[in-house]
Amino acid sequence: MSWSKRLFLNGFLLLFLGMGNSFALSNNENDPKPVPTITHSIFADYSLSICSGATVNFTHPTAANGTTYTWTIPSVSPGGSVNVSAQPVAQASVNPTLINNTSSAAIVTYTVTPSVGAIFTLEVTVKPNPSVSVNSSSICAGFTTSVTATPGSGLSTSYNYVWTVPGGVADPGNVSTFTTTTAGTYSVIITDKVSNCSSVSGAGTVTINPANTAGAASSTPTLCINTALTNITHTTTRATGISNAG
Repeated sequence: MSWSKRLFLNGFLLLFLGMGNSFALSNNENDPKPVPTITHSIFADYSLSICSGATVNFTHPTAANGTTYTWTIPSVSPGGSVNVSAQPVAQASVNPTLINNTSSAAIVTYTVTPSVGAIFTLEVTVKPNPSVSVNSSSICAGFTTSVTATPGSGLSTSYNYVWTVPGGVADPGNVSTFTTTTAGTYSVIITDKVSNCSSVSGAGTVTINPANTAGAASSTPTLCINTALTNITHTTTRATGISNAG
């Protein structure tokens, strides 16, 4: 075959293989023709998504019963966002538990060797879990206060809310804020409406202080001019002073 025909065919093959794959050219001095060598696909063989802290638990869809899996240290993007390790001991599934240490999605790509069948790659997207805080407040008896959940990022409307409230308090429903007159601990778990990942519980406390009171005067004397007044006292609850003697 002429060199021009070889060049044409090789160029066509390069174009075909380049559609979805990366490759390297081999230039052996004994074979000067450029030959494409596939190194890896730009897409993994399989992919899935989990929330941070979840276990992957993947088995090959066509694997025979009893197939086991080992894997090398996977690649992580962004680097360092997920702590990973190799698994040289055969497992019944690809089963690492992955924790995303950032606030953005991370991608972990495994190269897996099954006990039966060909090596394959598995791409795992590890979605971050949201965080939430709840305010605490202190009020006097008979007054109301607001209990508010504040997500660590994003708009409050981007999340669903599940509250746990003190006994006797009505469930406020899927809301980020509500009012109460009852003391106790108010906790909430939020779930991102897009990623479906949930936070750990955030909690705040409402403290109800008794109302200030002042009892009747200890005496109500009638005095003549220039007569000394004996101290008049009041029994109080929480009051630190009386501004109007009445």
